[in-house]
Amino acid sequence: VPAGVDNGTRIRLAGEGEAGMLGGPRGNLYVVISVEDHPEFVRDEFDIHLELPITIAQATLGATVEIPTLGGGAESFDIPAGTQTGKSFRKAGMGIARLQRSGRGDMIVTVKLVTPTDLTEEQEMLVRQLAESLGDEVNEPRRGLLDRILRPE
Repeated sequence: VPAGVDNGTRIRLAGEGEAGMLGGPRGNLYVVISVEDHPEFVRDEFDIHLELPITIAQATLGATVEIPTLGGGAESFDIPAGTQTGKSFRKAGMGIARLQRSGRGDMIVTVKLVTPTDLTEEQEMLVRQLAESLGDEVNEPRRGLLDRILRPE
């Protein structure tokens, strides 16, 4: 099977079909390709799309992270400081081999900001300090059950 085939690609194998009538030549065999979905990449013709989860710190300050490649390895990827969620980056030539042509498609990496959900008290305090320094309005700290019993408002 040649590199770059997609769902529905039909490959003709000349002379590999059923035997002809009355001793005639064999017919052709047609194979219709069905490509499985990849667990990390979404295919768009010869380009592949990757959704890359990043943290608030990585988006704000920038980072170098490892991203998977089609060959099963990994490659370094630079996230610029100030990257917004949903921002897409194009990595030329890291996509799928072009069928019957030279070259490869591209990899489109779209970053997705992952918001932390289980912060320690210290981490929450640091985020609150950051919000205050940026002038952001945020909810008051949540009070636990014991705190509400011992110090009612």
